[in-house]
Amino acid sequence: LQVLKRRGLIDFIVGSVWPNFNDTGVWAWGGKRPRVIRDYDRLYEMTWNFAMKNGADWISIATWNDWNESSQIEPSVECGSRLLELTTDFAGRFK
Repeated sequence: LQVLKRRGLIDFIVGSVWPNFNDTGVWAWGGKRPRVIRDYDRLYEMTWNFAMKNGADWISIATWNDWNESSQIEPSVECGSRLLELTTDFAGRFK
């Protein structure tokens, strides 16, 4: 993507970071087998690091408030305020 950007073929790169994912609460959209990723902060840190390492100009937090899929960054029983703290830390480094 950086090569395409340097050549002027794309204007910017959008990275995506994922707090978590668990679609068992919505019975796996589309009737598919439910998926559960329970890394909490590990997955979130990994995707932030990947996006920044690969030169993202913008970063999108995927499903940042989707409580049905456990992908919210707001404080919760499972994570406390850890994901919100990580968001603050990574956003500060990204600037």
